[in-house]
Amino acid sequence: MKIRHSSTLSTASGHLTAVVGYIAAGIVLLLAILSTGCGKTAQPTATDQVTVEQDQLRFPADSPQLRILHSVPIEAATQTAVTLPARLSWSDEHTSTIRSPVSGQIVGIQVTPGQTVKAGQVLAWITSPEFGEMQAEYARSTAELRQAQRTLQRSRELHDAGVVSDRELEEVEATDAAIRADHARIVERARQYGGGTQINQKMPLRAPIDGVIVERYLNPGQSVGPEWDAERPLLTISDPDKLWLQVDVPEALADRIRVGQSVAFSLSDGRRVETRLNYVADYVDTQTRTVAARADIDNIARRLKAGQYVRANIALPVSGIDAPA
Repeated sequence: MKIRHSSTLSTASGHLTAVVGYIAAGIVLLLAILSTGCGKTAQPTATDQVTVEQDQLRFPADSPQLRILHSVPIEAATQTAVTLPARLSWSDEHTSTIRSPVSGQIVGIQVTPGQTVKAGQVLAWITSPEFGEMQAEYARSTAELRQAQRTLQRSRELHDAGVVSDRELEEVEATDAAIRADHARIVERARQYGGGTQINQKMPLRAPIDGVIVERYLNPGQSVGPEWDAERPLLTISDPDKLWLQVDVPEALADRIRVGQSVAFSLSDGRRVETRLNYVADYVDTQTRTVAARADIDNIARRLKAGQYVRANIALPVSGIDAPA
């Protein structure tokens, strides 16, 4: 049997004194047994005496026991692991939810779930009297702008001929500037809604980003609009290769959670996914009494699913000890 010791063993703190005393007593008893061989009794000598002084165990310098005892340094633990419930979700940095900005009905659906789309691609068509009014307003504004431009040109010609006064020309120029500004506003709104010059009351619902149709809640003839789509979007476009791991950290651990700490979770097939926290909220949720923490997940293999629940293991520093760099 090999027993680890040193000629002078010091405990990590004063509270281990009693433990060392018990160990010393055990060692003394063991050495006494070892010093007797096959029923023979040996008398201990002065050099074999082991003494205990407070929190120290002392051997004589020439003690034969020193040849079989070794010491091992005690290292304080700096980290501990906690297991917390977590969930996977779409990354907000690569996700767009789509709702209808006007009231109307779905008259055409151009995409299916799982389909890859490009920014600007038409996803669905909505028939809407409200959108028809926008188209008519655009047509009226365009006609008014043409008329204002012709009026301004004639007024300048008459002004050069001395027929129109400076004040009258200034009024025409001011009217032209106002019509131009209003037309620019209408054109920009029409551009945002994706409408053309034809008045047909059909508004295209377009993709704002590149991605994949990961959710679709559309049916032909479905009524849509701000009042209908408030709770759930019509379409969700995201990049399934990029997910978020979201962890709700209990309030009791709020002072120990840090950006950069390692986090890992295991899947049903035994695979282990490792990453690091890149976001920790600066507040405690008043309803759940938890702190939101988040990490990016690489899902190029598409084995992970948004909405999936996992058990996340986070390496936290021991209370009172800063996390190692």
